Amino acid sequence: MKKKISIALLLLSLIGLAAFAQEKNQEEINYKYQPKDWGVSFNVSGLIDNISLQSMEDINGNPAIRVRKFIDDRWAISAGFGLNSFNIENSRVDSVGAAENQFDSTYKRTDFFFAPGIEYHFKGTNRLDPYAGLGVTIGTVGSEDIEVNDQMIDTTGTASFQRTYNNPGGFTFGANLTIGFNYFIAKRLSLGAEYQWGFIASRTGGDYEVVTINDPISGATTTSRTTGSDRVTNNGFRMRSTMGVTLSYFFNLEREK
Repeated sequence: MKKKISIALLLLSLIGLAAFAQEKNQEEINYKYQPKDWGVSFNVSGLIDNISLQSMEDINGNPAIRVRKFIDDRWAISAGFGLNSFNIENSRVDSVGAAENQFDSTYKRTDFFFAPGIEYHFKGTNRLDPYAGLGVTIGTVGSEDIEVNDQMIDTTGTASFQRTYNNPGGFTFGANLTIGFNYFIAKRLSLGAEYQWGFIASRTGGDYEVVTINDPISGATTTSRTTGSDRVTNNGFRMRSTMGVTLSYFFNLEREK
């Protein structure tokens, strides 16, 4: 995948350089956005074969949305945001000898991501749109709530086992510089790439709790509680491709009416 992205970026760069030389002798046609336009971007994979569109990924690895709003022909504000909720249930019934085993589990977590920024778009050409920007990144990883229930049922009665996990989440914060470009393959439709360099700090985990309730067929019910702490902190300066190769479309609903 990294090799394909590198090849694609090289091709886009060569296209942009060729366009810069060719368009000096071409009629002035504006393929790019106009002031007050909106833009939406998608990640592109499989440029050579099996091409597909995907949403960008946030700092937590979850799907997110990237939009732009042009203030004029040079300045634009941008934002990436995502709200992802996980609510997973698993149920299973089978047999162990003459007993019936009923098992179910649940997993819940909610993540949030928001990345506002501002961009300055240089003159470029009629098709090539280089830009630079500043932005911040704010993200949270929700706490994990896990519950496991296991029942064994036979002619003598029912034995049950329940365990709940409460694992704390975390957060990520960053500030970055951005450089990138769009190359317009048609009016208001572009391919591009973007890189960021900046500071990112994150912390996940913390104090956790595990509660276990064991109710046998015979004998007393027992409850145990386990606590501990598991925390990971990560920070530093880094450069990364924020979206790989992108496909962007620019529009203005008021103008199109």
